[in-house]
Amino acid sequence: MVVELIHIIALAAALIIGLLLGWFVQSKIASNTVNKAKEDSRKLIEDAEKDAKHIKREKLLEVKDEWLKKKQEFDNEVNNKKQKLGNFEKQIEKREETLEKNSTWLPEKKKKLNKKNKV
Repeated sequence: MVVELIHIIALAAALIIGLLLGWFVQSKIASNTVNKAKEDSRKLIEDAEKDAKHIKREKLLEVKDEWLKKKQEFDNEVNNKKQKLGNFEKQIEKREETLEKNSTWLPEKKKKLNKKNKV
């Protein structure tokens, strides 16, 4: 009977030790799982921030490129209009010169015509 009691006590002790050991192992596994999840989430956040910075840089470059294209188009338009205005100014200057020439010789022509007509 004493042997059976010792066996029962040993079994109870082994059961308690097994339960405590299982609980300890389970808590370590859970703790490691939580720590791994925290580390994974930290890495995900870092990667997402890097990706966001990269995307932001790309978009900024795209916007700058688009702005430069629009600026170039605008500058080309302005230059074309300046060139047209320059051409118009030259035409006007030529017309003014022609008018000035005509204004100097027309009165003389009129005088000559009037003299011819009187004669």
